[in-house]
Amino acid sequence: MHQRKNALFIPCLIIIAVLATSWTVFAHGDDDDRPPAEPDTTIEIDFVPTYAEHIAPIMEANCSGCHVEGEFGHDSFEMDTAEEIIASADDIGLVVTTGYMPPWSPSELSPQFLYDRSLTDEEKALILAWVENGAPSGDLTATVASDEVQIQPNVEADLVIEMPEPYTPDGTLDDDYRCFMMDLGFEEDTYITGYNVVPGSVIMAHHTILYPGTEDMRADVATIDGADGQPGWECFGGNGLDNTLPSGDTPGGGMMGAILPLMQAVGGMSELQYILTTEDPASLIDEAIEENDTDGTLRAQIDGFGGTATIVQLLGQAFNNQDTTNQAAVGILGSWVPGNVPAQFPDDTGLLIPTGGFIIMQMHYNTQAGIEADQSQLVLDLADDSENPDSLRILAINAPVEIPCPADIVSDECNRDVAIAETGNGSDLLLALCGQTLDDYANVDPENVTTYCDMRVPTDGWAISIMSHMHTLGKSTQTVLIDNETGEETILIDIPFWDFDWQGDYWFADPIWLNQGDIIRVFCTYDNGVSRSNPEPRYTVAGEGTNDEMCLNIVNMLPADVGSAPPVTTVAQASLDHSHDASTDDHNHGAPIHVDDWQATPTVSLTVTADAMSGYNIFMDVENFTFAPQNASGTHIEGEGHAHLYINGEKVARVYGEWFHITSLPIGTNTITVTLNSNNHADLYANGEVIGDTVEVEVNE
Repeated sequence: MHQRKNALFIPCLIIIAVLATSWTVFAHGDDDDRPPAEPDTTIEIDFVPTYAEHIAPIMEANCSGCHVEGEFGHDSFEMDTAEEIIASADDIGLVVTTGYMPPWSPSELSPQFLYDRSLTDEEKALILAWVENGAPSGDLTATVASDEVQIQPNVEADLVIEMPEPYTPDGTLDDDYRCFMMDLGFEEDTYITGYNVVPGSVIMAHHTILYPGTEDMRADVATIDGADGQPGWECFGGNGLDNTLPSGDTPGGGMMGAILPLMQAVGGMSELQYILTTEDPASLIDEAIEENDTDGTLRAQIDGFGGTATIVQLLGQAFNNQDTTNQAAVGILGSWVPGNVPAQFPDDTGLLIPTGGFIIMQMHYNTQAGIEADQSQLVLDLADDSENPDSLRILAINAPVEIPCPADIVSDECNRDVAIAETGNGSDLLLALCGQTLDDYANVDPENVTTYCDMRVPTDGWAISIMSHMHTLGKSTQTVLIDNETGEETILIDIPFWDFDWQGDYWFADPIWLNQGDIIRVFCTYDNGVSRSNPEPRYTVAGEGTNDEMCLNIVNMLPADVGSAPPVTTVAQASLDHSHDASTDDHNHGAPIHVDDWQATPTVSLTVTADAMSGYNIFMDVENFTFAPQNASGTHIEGEGHAHLYINGEKVARVYGEWFHITSLPIGTNTITVTLNSNNHADLYANGEVIGDTVEVEVNE
């Protein structure tokens, strides 16, 4: 049986049911190892830009929204007037040159997201040319408006809830995490179709995470709310309720004693779920047990519960995830970080809050800029009684975290057993859920540890947003979608330089189709070397504490029938149409483009090598050609575009950079071909032939 290391989609299986329900946090760190994001020096500005004509539109579209009065960035940098911006030109040039502002974590390998704050190389060059020429104002009475205004969703205030009481953070803490119950008063099932968080204190509010609560959780909240004499309760990393991972010894008794090793044998919890959807799950499970159960222990445990057929029946009842309609919201309802726009779900969709439900609002207060009382508000846009929205579904993927100390660090804190004693058995459970063992992390580099996990997509539908999360040791993260039939990989988000300050939901400009059984794979890379934020490295495992780590990805999806139209967010689409030519947004190939009259002819040379872990790495050495993923499906521009990848004559991927990874190739001789294509997908031709390259790869096993 071919095994994939897969997990984890989390339904309602015994104690694992709510593993991802509250495992998230926007954490802190203070090192930034990213290289300066210097503007492209090949772009020459042969005129003197002015603020009124050239810089104002850039500031309006990408910067002012955070730095006007009442917004988070105003206290650190005021941009209320043109005069203030012009007076701060040198500072603006510095933060643009270093890439510190405007904050935008996803790289160009990521799909296009709504409300992108990043600057193009031309915009950066304009700003620096403006600064270098003394920041001339131009005619401020004739300021040019941006043609790429980031239109924000119009979240109607159907319900505005304020924290029950003002809360003043603990002044002894730089970071105070506090949860508050926001009682909705819903007397019937209600759909939330959009939301916004309005911080009461913009100098302290660092982020907010919203968790849905149900009627049967009220008693738990009542026991901790205000128990320490202050409004709310302490809650680093989650909702503060004891409804996540079990603590104590690794579970080994009862049915769980058989399920955990069974998950490891088949490749993880998500793979086990997928097997249960096949025609003969018992045979596949038996095959996996035969391949992996070297001492017969697992076979004996399974037989002790009545055999494989009984286990299949019990698991089928436990997972029970076939019905994807009218599901109440679980896990994370939403979030807010500085610079985030209000959240508006696609038309005719929403998150279901059942009768008696409420929201737990986790506030992260950073007290370094000052301390004051806060009473933040939650603004909800609700579906009308006449509406019947489709239920959105949240997919959460948690990867194991096993980060050892550098070899020259000797400390009791570098012992994994010490770390497990402090955090409970969550790390062991994650290894099992992801079909992995400690041996998979036996020889990692502590300063460059990469962990991963897979989950099977439980139902067909459209991905509408994505969020990635790590703590302070994080270096980078990437999430990919792997087609179950072809193995084609699509990057869902790529964050090459992790920044604790800027995390949030990213909304796909074009929703991405997910097939049931496709794989979502999350990668996280960590650095446990000695640094200013990590002066005393320790063995780090998965957990919610400041010194623990996480590798979490959340995809918000709309279950849908194959062939259905993608969901549309009307205001978001208006924003796209405002800044792009809608006629270029299709994905059809244009007519071939001949480059014979171009100044320089593009070329590509292809190299394919086996990856040390799995699959094959493809490298495309291009000349006179620039990969421009941000302009995909846009208008043709000489010398830029992307590549198309073909395996044995079948197109399997669109490639947006020099490197690409494929998970596998069929046994035998494989023909790998790449072609260069314009932004509008048209093939590029030189001397009557398509510009591309082909190599053959022999696979023996």
